[in-house]
Amino acid sequence: MATPTAAPRTRDLVRDHRTQRILLRADAEAYRLCWEFVTSDDGSLTGAWAARVDETVRRWEDAGLAFPKARTAVQQALCRVADTLAGSPTSALPQQLRKILDVGPHLLQRVMYTYHPARRAYFASPPAAGRSSALALLGNGFERGDTAAGIYDAVAIQLAPPADHTATHSARTTAMRRLLRELRVFHDTVLPIVADTAGTLLIPVHADESGDLLERSLAVSAGLAAVSFTAVAVRATAAQVPQARQHAHQLLDLVERLDRGPGLYRLGDLAIEYQLTRPGLARELLAAVIDPLDGHPELLDALAHYIDTGAVAAYAAHELGIHPATLTRRLVRIRELTGLEPACLLDRYRLQAALILRREASPDRRERLPHR
Repeated sequence: MATPTAAPRTRDLVRDHRTQRILLRADAEAYRLCWEFVTSDDGSLTGAWAARVDETVRRWEDAGLAFPKARTAVQQALCRVADTLAGSPTSALPQQLRKILDVGPHLLQRVMYTYHPARRAYFASPPAAGRSSALALLGNGFERGDTAAGIYDAVAIQLAPPADHTATHSARTTAMRRLLRELRVFHDTVLPIVADTAGTLLIPVHADESGDLLERSLAVSAGLAAVSFTAVAVRATAAQVPQARQHAHQLLDLVERLDRGPGLYRLGDLAIEYQLTRPGLARELLAAVIDPLDGHPELLDALAHYIDTGAVAAYAAHELGIHPATLTRRLVRIRELTGLEPACLLDRYRLQAALILRREASPDRRERLPHR
């Protein structure tokens, strides 16, 4: 009687045999392509030969050959061609070896583009040519040349993670490149210092541009690039750019801690929140306003929803999934514990400020506050 593992083992053997057969065919085809190019009189890396390369590599991909194995097949083929030519040298050997050096990077690039089409757009988009100018503005010892404008928007930006959590590194990087490419349509100069999904953009501000140009251009560019972003812009002179960049990233960190949501923010949008987070006795006293609610998560939840819905009890109760009368009883209890009336505008401002401080506080305190 066959063991239960016999069938899987048979499938593994069949799969291994098929993979080996595909790999052997890829080795032979890669060698033939490299040999034809190196020994031909035509030194062009385009045209019919390039079309055959693309067709061959697509066939490998369709057959299930993984990209690393395809790349290795090409690399080994180039080495075997060089060994063959060196074994029977002719007067054309120096030129042939030079052609091997020329075709190697080009051939490997075509293989990569076939397996990862998105990378073609990545390399085709304008490189971060403004990086050296951006670093110069930040005072890292580069020559500024003609790039230093009078006023800049220092933009700290963070892209939202892709909906597909299995997205590759190249896909995340391409998202930032797509955004930069679209943004350059609206702004003559964009000086980026960016990683895969975050970084700094330095954008010159012209005297005749509208005040909301950056907000509109970022929103449109993000839509065309199919990305979501959270960003903070701080306007400064060229000499103040290093401080503006640091300030922008501090504000971006505050926006994320307060869970304000995506979009572009400026200091005016965060003035109260930013000032509240500055250290001092007043900050500590204000934060202590809702300390009596510690140990009552249902009261903190009710207060947060009540304030976030504009003090409309019916809406808050609906979001909480409770009866309006239950919310009313909780608001009364909040008044009894804190001495502040949530329905009173001035008292509500103090309670809201305390909530902001609680959200911005250390992680162990934030755990007690509903994440909004």
